[in-house]
Amino acid sequence: MLEIALVPTIFLICINALMAWTLWYPMAGGQLSMGAIGVVSVGAYTAGYMTLHGQSNFFLCVLAGAMAAALASIPLGLIAMRLEGFTFAIVTLGLVLSLQVVIGSINSLGGAEGLIDVRTTNDVNVAAPILLGLVIIYSWSVWRSRLGRTIDVMRSDSLQARALAVPVTEMKFHLLIVAGLVGGATGAILTRWQGLVDPTQFGFTLLTQLFAYVVVGGIGTFWGPIFGAAALTLIFQLLAVGGTTRNLLFGAILVISILARRDGVLTRSLRLQRWRLGTLLPPTSTTPPSIARPARPTAV
Repeated sequence: MLEIALVPTIFLICINALMAWTLWYPMAGGQLSMGAIGVVSVGAYTAGYMTLHGQSNFFLCVLAGAMAAALASIPLGLIAMRLEGFTFAIVTLGLVLSLQVVIGSINSLGGAEGLIDVRTTNDVNVAAPILLGLVIIYSWSVWRSRLGRTIDVMRSDSLQARALAVPVTEMKFHLLIVAGLVGGATGAILTRWQGLVDPTQFGFTLLTQLFAYVVVGGIGTFWGPIFGAAALTLIFQLLAVGGTTRNLLFGAILVISILARRDGVLTRSLRLQRWRLGTLLPPTSTTPPSIARPARPTAV
């Protein structure tokens, strides 16, 4: 019985961690984007539509979902070149709500009922951990490199980043496209696991949960959203609650975590953050410049 419950729990942890990472990655560079649930829905609908129309290859559906979501992230990247902060967040939220309405009005996508009777597969139980492992390896390599320190500077102060000759505009575009790839693949895997997809799945409830994962874990490190998703998913699986009670607990945990530890459980220490930012500064000499001794006047 334990093995039967363990597999879906691990799968849900991986899926929630991947969706939380999709929300977090642009935030890591100082770009608050609400488009995470949008790109996940694009990947989910792409995989569902392909499966219902004869494409049974699971990995091809996941690849198509990832590419479709990456293409859908391009407009977000173009908007990010002109807007930032809460203005960008509001615009992306409006785009996601509009996308939800548009998808719900297309008959070929099932309308308001969505796509049902999508063929499920056991490959999802392997694909989700593999995708999460690839994301962890990618994040680890990025955050140990100069690129990761550059992203830290962008999150701390975009003006300082521009002063250090950081291509802020191109970096924001990169963050949104990579997040779209991961989100689209995650949505495709989710659809092939549950066998259906509808517009109501990707609304404020899911967005609140993803924010809870990121805030509880911490924004300052890529382990934050993964830890937050794993911890909260496991807690709710053990409590076996859902519906309104689940939403109330999410809200309570979110408020308590912010009050107890504003920057999240796994946030780096201030000393470590200063060291990472200092590695981007040009080296300066620690020895003071020599002062020339004035010439002794000569006797006439």
